[in-house]
Amino acid sequence: MLLRGKLALYFLIVVLVSGLISTIVGISLINRHIINRAQNQVRHDLASAWMVYNERLKDVEDIIKVTSERFFLKKSLTTGALDMPGRELERVRKAYGLDILTLTDRKGLVIARTRNPYNLGDDQSNDTLVSRALKGNSAAATQIVPVEQLRLEGDGLAEKAYTVFKETPKAKPTGKKHETSGIMLKAAVPVTDDNGDLIGETKGKILVVDDEPDVVDMVRMMLENASYEVVSAYDGKEGIEKAKQEKPDAIVLDLMMPGMDGFEACKEMKNDPDLKDIPVLVLTAISRHFSDTKYARSLGLGLVSDDYIDKPVDPNVLLNRIAGLLGKL
Repeated sequence: MLLRGKLALYFLIVVLVSGLISTIVGISLINRHIINRAQNQVRHDLASAWMVYNERLKDVEDIIKVTSERFFLKKSLTTGALDMPGRELERVRKAYGLDILTLTDRKGLVIARTRNPYNLGDDQSNDTLVSRALKGNSAAATQIVPVEQLRLEGDGLAEKAYTVFKETPKAKPTGKKHETSGIMLKAAVPVTDDNGDLIGETKGKILVVDDEPDVVDMVRMMLENASYEVVSAYDGKEGIEKAKQEKPDAIVLDLMMPGMDGFEACKEMKNDPDLKDIPVLVLTAISRHFSDTKYARSLGLGLVSDDYIDKPVDPNVLLNRIAGLLGKL
């Protein structure tokens, strides 16, 4: 009986141990299965959220791209009539449910802001996305927008972004009671012409020197319409000073001016180490007296210019000669 009792006890112990091991292994397998399912579900949810996020970001970029192709916008940037795009852009913003829609010039200065149309002129060129657009590239990303920028963009945005933090038992202390910055899906797209060139992109800085304001205004209009930046002077001495200050890419110089005329001004600039390499296009009614040398026109007074054109000025001739001097032909 004693032996049977011991065998029964041993058998019972083996059964209990086996059962315990089986239970532990089963629980472990079940837990592992549950955890794997949970992890897979989280991965699926994150992938779905990432897909939704990217689709929405792409939607925003596509809306801005389509808007950048609209005729009214290109015409406004080309002609400088900036009252119309503000109204039209506001209609676009509301139609597509955008929070902001802002237009800058080629330097990144705001020239149209839909939600806050009277607050213009601030510099957006340091914004990463805007900077890329100013170089001719589209860009889209999520950005944290500080409260100051939200207030600048328009009423209601800062209030919309304001979030109060509520403490929870297992939350990591942050020391902050609220958040004022907002997170935006943001896109920036260049406005280009039919050739793919950025509308309003400066092709170079041109100094126009002429004693007749009407001539200066006429040449300025021709050059600015072709996307050149223009600075002006009204006699030879002022022209030299402006050339030193502005470092233009080319100079359009009239010859017959009171005080220091174009002959003397051109000679002085060509003898100045800092100015001698700037191409000079002589604008004159006495070009028939010049030699036929293509890029070295000289007169008895020692004038050496890089090229010349006749008055009255033909816009196509002016733009072709400027482009040639700048190496753009």
